[in-house]
Amino acid sequence: GTTISGSTGKYQDAIILAGGTLKLPGDAYDFTNVQLWSVAPSVIKFLSGDGLGTLSLHRDCRFDCPVGIPGSLVIVSNKVYHTAQGVGYKRFWLAIATTNDLTVLAKGTISGDGAGFAGASSPGYGGVNSIGGSYGGMGHGATLANCYGDPRDPQECGSAGQGAGGGLVKLLVGGTLDVDGIITANGAQSGSSAGSGGAVNLTVNRLTGGGRIRAGGGCSYP
Repeated sequence: GTTISGSTGKYQDAIILAGGTLKLPGDAYDFTNVQLWSVAPSVIKFLSGDGLGTLSLHRDCRFDCPVGIPGSLVIVSNKVYHTAQGVGYKRFWLAIATTNDLTVLAKGTISGDGAGFAGASSPGYGGVNSIGGSYGGMGHGATLANCYGDPRDPQECGSAGQGAGGGLVKLLVGGTLDVDGIITANGAQSGSSAGSGGAVNLTVNRLTGGGRIRAGGGCSYP
């Protein structure tokens, strides 16, 4: 694992984890332009005090692996997102678990927009680009046979029409999820048919805030 020295700090540029653990000795950290990438789960740990510190994220941050935070997470500005699937099976999704609270401030975004399946290999692809992508519901021109997944516990990304489907955002919050910003997993816009919405799967102790949570299909245009 990687250890950041010092009691507290502010960091810029990128921290990339190919698995392993990022150990933070302090109780409060501000990260800018953080990218965490791994094919195996990575974990953030606070090592001092009660071990339940606060991690604040500024600017765009990419999480392509499940991330566990034994404390609180604050998304201050810009977006936290995951890489698009491209063509093929599900490889990336955004999964964040916090022991305490997760706060999305007014300028913050958690996004899976357009990060779902693309192309004809999508499980909800309708056969031609003129048919909208399906997931929990039917895309434009699609049939019930194109639908998949469990609407009570969605675990998949959205599917493509001509545009890519929305991604998968999973949040497990031991305290309060306070959303004054945006949490989305929308399908991508396209020329003749759009991608389906992906999924926002929330397990929280309490939900507050006046922001927006949405996983809708994209818009097509002539």
